[in-house]
Amino acid sequence: MNKIKSILFMLTLSMGCLVACKKDKTPDPVPEPEFVEVSAHVKKYKNGTVVVNRLPMPDLKDISTRGYFNFDKMAFVDAGKLKTKEWDIVFEGLYAGTVFPNNGNTEEDFPWFGNAAKVIFSGIVKPFDEVTALPDNFVFPTGKTNLSTAESNTEIARTNPIYWGYTTLDVDGGFSHFGVWKGKTFLWKLDDGRVVKFELINVYNNAPEENNIKSVPGYLSFRYFIGKAGSKDLKTN
Repeated sequence: MNKIKSILFMLTLSMGCLVACKKDKTPDPVPEPEFVEVSAHVKKYKNGTVVVNRLPMPDLKDISTRGYFNFDKMAFVDAGKLKTKEWDIVFEGLYAGTVFPNNGNTEEDFPWFGNAAKVIFSGIVKPFDEVTALPDNFVFPTGKTNLSTAESNTEIARTNPIYWGYTTLDVDGGFSHFGVWKGKTFLWKLDDGRVVKFELINVYNNAPEENNIKSVPGYLSFRYFIGKAGSKDLKTN
């Protein structure tokens, strides 16, 4: 009988130890995900890079459509916000071939003329991840025409940091499609002084190396990283 009691006591003690050990055991940390899916077309990676993939322009049937994009919101904002600081850059036209900053100090024929926002930008011929900081000697333009577009002269398009791409002609000499130069990075200075590094990847619904006359325009792919206020640090790798 005493032997049975001893066995039961030992079993009870063992169970108590197991329960205590389970309570004391620290759960394994949950690894941080590589990215957060912000929307169907937008992912934000843990290094701070936002990747936009084939985001359709607001109106894919209107050749004069404009997409007003807010870097912080990672989305287009309503066109009714045109005269506000609620957007940072605008893609113009169904081909999204021209990109402007939200800067009221522009020509009077632009609808955002007179806006309080003063976003400015320029470019640098350097791959996105290699741009690790705002260069000390970097100069942002102050003129009224601050934009990026595609250039018909491929050599100018390749070497001038302002042009994001080049135009390709068909056999009859008419416009065929846009090509995008790799290895270019735009630097945007926002109204609050933060710097955004930005790479335009494509303006069609396919991979950039597949662009052709049948490619469907109006689908934006780009990536960007927002630096901290007062900092020149733009590291993403």
